[in-house]
Amino acid sequence: MVSVVEELKGKLAELEARLEAIRAEALILEGQKSAFMTVLKVFDPSTMFEVRQQAKRRDRSTTRIPLVLPRDAKLPKRVADGFHPRDI
Repeated sequence: MVSVVEELKGKLAELEARLEAIRAEALILEGQKSAFMTVLKVFDPSTMFEVRQQAKRRDRSTTRIPLVLPRDAKLPKRVADGFHPRDI
């Protein structure tokens, strides 16, 4: 059992390393793409590029989790006390 866990941890580390390498390569490729687009705009101002909106990732560290309180819980009554109606 322990050897399986160690093997899985090793595979996870390999995957994380690969993903980091892919991210680094993607940044380099985006820079090259931007440079080519700039040069093309200089030599052919009529060139139009499709602008793709990238999906925004939510930072999971700041994602709010709704708080479920018992019905008889006492809540602060003012915004200054940290209460806001959207938090209910």
